[in-house]
Amino acid sequence: MTANASPPLQAGPLDDENRQLRQLLAKTARLLNAARDFDPYALGSDGKPGAEGAERSHFLVTSWGHSASIWLAGSLNLHDDILCNCGIEHPLNSFSLYPLNKDWQAWRQADWPSLFGFGIRPERLELTAEQSARIGAPPPPPSRRDYDSLPSFVFDELERLADAVPHRVIGNVHGITLPQLVAVQRQASPLFGGRRVPVVNLIRHPVPRTESAIKATMHYHMDDLKADIDRLIDENAAECRAMERRFKVDFTQPRARTVLHVYRQGLQNVVWAEEIRDFPWIKSVLMERLQTDSDYFATVFGLLTQQRLAITDAYLDRVFSAENLGSGRRGAARQGTRPPAARDQFALWSDFEREEFRRCADMLSLRDVYAPFDYDFSFCGSL
Repeated sequence: MTANASPPLQAGPLDDENRQLRQLLAKTARLLNAARDFDPYALGSDGKPGAEGAERSHFLVTSWGHSASIWLAGSLNLHDDILCNCGIEHPLNSFSLYPLNKDWQAWRQADWPSLFGFGIRPERLELTAEQSARIGAPPPPPSRRDYDSLPSFVFDELERLADAVPHRVIGNVHGITLPQLVAVQRQASPLFGGRRVPVVNLIRHPVPRTESAIKATMHYHMDDLKADIDRLIDENAAECRAMERRFKVDFTQPRARTVLHVYRQGLQNVVWAEEIRDFPWIKSVLMERLQTDSDYFATVFGLLTQQRLAITDAYLDRVFSAENLGSGRRGAARQGTRPPAARDQFALWSDFEREEFRRCADMLSLRDVYAPFDYDFSFCGSL
C-alpha cells in the first residue's frame, strides 16, 4: 500500500494523541480477545455444517501475506482430499507459479473453458502452445479477472476445479483480507453463496514479517515505487540527511530506500495491527506455531476441514519434514535455510532499521496489540 501523500517523518502533537488512542484501542482489543469465544463462522455462518455425506466443505484463511501463506496452502494440499489455492490469481496460475503441491496439468482433461469463467491471466500460466498440444489441452482464453470481487466467487471457481478433479475440502489462503471480506459482506447476501465457511486470519511476529515485506518490496516493486520514494525523501530532505548522518545510511541505496518506504509509505505494520485490533472476534492463527507444533497444526487442520478429514501421522510427517518446512520461501528455500526468528532478525538489522521498528512499534502500541499471542518484544528495548 502506498500513500498518496508523504506523511511527516517526525512525531508531533497529533501523533501523540493518535498513539494514546491506539494504546486504548489495543488494550480494548486485548480484553475482547481474552473475554469472548472466537466464532470461526462469524463471516460465513450461512448454510449447514458439512455432513458426512455432503459433497465437500470449504474454508478461508485471510492474510495480508508475509506469513508463510504459500507454505500453509502447500502443506494443506499434501492431503489428497484438499484443494487449496494461495493468493488472488486463478488456482491453475498459482499451481504453476508456486510450490503448492498441486500439478495444474491434472486438469488437462477437463473442460477448460468452464474452468476460467472468472478470468485468468494467461501470461502467468506456464502454458505455451507447444505445451498445450503436448498435454492435449487448449490454451485458456484471456479474460478479465475482477480481483476486488474475489470474495464473492472464490468458492464458485474452486468448485469447478473440484468437480473436474474430485476433492472433498476446498479453500483459499491469502487471497482475501478481513477488511476486504467485510466490505463485500455488506454488499453480498449471503456471503459465500450460502456456504458454511470457517474463517481464520494468518499472522506472524511483526519483526520477521517486516523483514519479509522489505525483501519482497526490494525484489519486486522498487522500480514502480521509485517516484514515490524520491518524493518522500525530497519532501523531508532535512530529516533524511540527519538520519543518514546519524545512522550512517545512504538513501540512494536500495535497502535503505526500501526500509524507508515500508515504514513511512507502505505502512504494512499499520494494516497488520489494525486488522488485529478491528476484528478481535476472528481467530488469529500463528505462523510460528503452525510450523513448530504438530498438535497446533492438527487443531487448525480440524477447524478448516470441519473435522471431515482424518489427519494421520503419515500426513503430519510430510508436513513437518525438512523438505516441506523449507518450502514456500523464495531464496531461503533454495539455500536450505530457515528465516531467522524475531530476536535473531532484530539483531541482524542495522541501527537505522531497529530504530524505525521501535518508532513504529511505539506509535502503534505493538506490544499491546500482539499481547494476546505472547509474542516477545523484550529484545527490542523500550517501546
